[in-house]
Amino acid sequence: MQSSKNAIIALVRLGLGQSSQIGISFNWQEVEALAIQQGLLDVVVDGIEKLSNNQRPEKKHLLQLIGLVMQDEARYATQKKTASEMALLFHDNYIRTYVLKGFVVSECYPRPEHRVSSDIDCFLFPEKSGFDAWQLGNDIIRASGHEVSDGFYKNSTFYLPGTLVENHLYMVPFRGNKRLKRLEILLHGMIHEDNAEDRFEGTWLYRPPVMVTALFLICTTSYHV
Repeated sequence: MQSSKNAIIALVRLGLGQSSQIGISFNWQEVEALAIQQGLLDVVVDGIEKLSNNQRPEKKHLLQLIGLVMQDEARYATQKKTASEMALLFHDNYIRTYVLKGFVVSECYPRPEHRVSSDIDCFLFPEKSGFDAWQLGNDIIRASGHEVSDGFYKNSTFYLPGTLVENHLYMVPFRGNKRLKRLEILLHGMIHEDNAEDRFEGTWLYRPPVMVTALFLICTTSYHV
């Protein structure tokens, strides 16, 4: 019997559009549990769709998996709608909304809606000099009737319909670390120099420079391990 770990690897490769060999004998319940644990269920189901009928789980189980994927797709759509409406509100107040992780990373997947985030991370930048975009963003959300928690030095948090938002004042946890503080200054500088031309189509959500996303992901991974 093929191990669940090897089956997951093979199914993820198939789901991402790569070729892979997979057996027909393994524990589907274990595969499902591992896929959910790793946040890869939707991609695994994409891989299952490329298997022959005799390799797929039984129909009842497959329908259950598809139902979970549809829930994620609906959640992704809600998050994107909420983020787009938030960015429009900020844009009307001369604030540029950069997406950290989230939708930027999902674009690397064959089906972006199959990479769902637990929250929305953003970094706000003033279109005009003379005001604090982070603080104004918090004030705008409060004025919209939502509670904002801003007691943490790195970011504020607030709930909008269907999702939690982290509004980053800083992108890395640099307190007590001179190296991370230099990285924070570097990331701010790259966003400050951005030409603000890379927007998600039909929204006022901006993609940060590619190097900002790469460094932010590396740093985030290092302190979440």
